[in-house]
Amino acid sequence: MTGKLVAIGDLHFQDNHVWDHGVCENVISYLTSASYNNSENTLVLLGDLTESHLNSGIVYEYLTRLFAGLKYKQIIIITGNHDLKRRAGKEIVPYEFLKKDPRVYISLIPGEEKIIDNFSCLMLPHVLPSQERPSVNKFYSSLSGSYDFIFGHVADETAAMIPENQRADLSKLSGIKVLGHIHTRTSSNYIGSIYAGTVKEVDDNRAVWIFDSNKQKTEVPLPIFVDYQNITYPEPLRRTKAMTSVYTFYGADEGTIREKYGNVYIRRVIRNLDSNLKTDLSKASQLTSLKDAKDISKLIESWSTTLKEKPSDKLLESLKHYSY
Repeated sequence: MTGKLVAIGDLHFQDNHVWDHGVCENVISYLTSASYNNSENTLVLLGDLTESHLNSGIVYEYLTRLFAGLKYKQIIIITGNHDLKRRAGKEIVPYEFLKKDPRVYISLIPGEEKIIDNFSCLMLPHVLPSQERPSVNKFYSSLSGSYDFIFGHVADETAAMIPENQRADLSKLSGIKVLGHIHTRTSSNYIGSIYAGTVKEVDDNRAVWIFDSNKQKTEVPLPIFVDYQNITYPEPLRRTKAMTSVYTFYGADEGTIREKYGNVYIRRVIRNLDSNLKTDLSKASQLTSLKDAKDISKLIESWSTTLKEKPSDKLLESLKHYSY
């Protein structure tokens, strides 16, 4: 093997928000101009190329332009849960058209063993349940063996914040695990998504993983394609290193904010939070996430007083920690 193995996390190309076009354009520009994008290397994409299996024309354009600019000798795509649908009894993905490129291989077979650049690899794509395979998590938990690499789009046993019935126990598998699906670096197995898709996905350690012929890993840091900021009106907008900034504003009506900040991406405008924090917490529709609250710790503490049985201090501290 003369080239290197390049692994890239979830892309989630979409057009659901006004800022998505700019973010996707920057991702395409970066990935196609990267030095490791060359004909000696092999690329593994770890799933969720798209946010949905149903997409507009512009999302297909993003994919077409991205792959037209990729120079890798081989491109392996691990199917993700956002990509996959079943039609006429067959599992298909929205990027079926990419199969026309002889370099592209789309991994749809769960537990497939594949040789990639002389490495023994196990492929763990997301799969839809069926009578023969009732649960991807149970199926993958039954696997064992030793491989050079285990590429997958699955939550494993290290994903402590994911419910147990939604993750697979991969502990019986030996090899370098390179997993998509989880968007932040919750363990050494997860590469993380290319960019933060929501306010809850803050992670400054996003990177592309590159493995040489000795399986030694180099992490190439990614630029911050998008960040999410909370601004209390009339405080000034803060400068960041992000290519695109998206704002949630507090303390003013939407008309005032849009008149003053018409040239920025506005995610949400919140005039104020009800002073009765218990009421706010009971009306979950008022908050898209705990990130929309000015004082997250206070919200969690107030919420805990509404419970029949008070949580332990240790649990409360954990909730506060993972809400940031």
